[in-house]
Amino acid sequence: MHVLLIDADDDFRRNLADRLSKRGLTVLDTGDAEEAARLARGENAEAILAGLSSPKEPLLYFLSELRQERPESTVILINHSGEVSLSIEAMKLGVVDEAGVPVDLEDLLGKLRAAVASRKSGH
Repeated sequence: MHVLLIDADDDFRRNLADRLSKRGLTVLDTGDAEEAARLARGENAEAILAGLSSPKEPLLYFLSELRQERPESTVILINHSGEVSLSIEAMKLGVVDEAGVPVDLEDLLGKLRAAVASRKSGH
């Protein structure tokens, strides 16, 4: 599975990318919203993991743009803050599921597989 991981926290992002790679996933990662937009347009990621801490982050704008350009994208939110308002805003922008921090890797892998399978089956 090819995954695009976007998170401004460099240490967190690199650690999660490493853990996912060790489980057999191909992971592209960035901490920059503009680079994320470029990668999302150019790469064939089966899923996007978007890490957010605040409803005011530029990544929400990216999610809005992504929904317009590639509505078929499978996006899972990594909610650093645990704020319900952030989850609601992200779901409005097309996020299909979320994971909290610290990330339970098995749970996240299950969510990734389910979301990608659902998209491929047309649900």
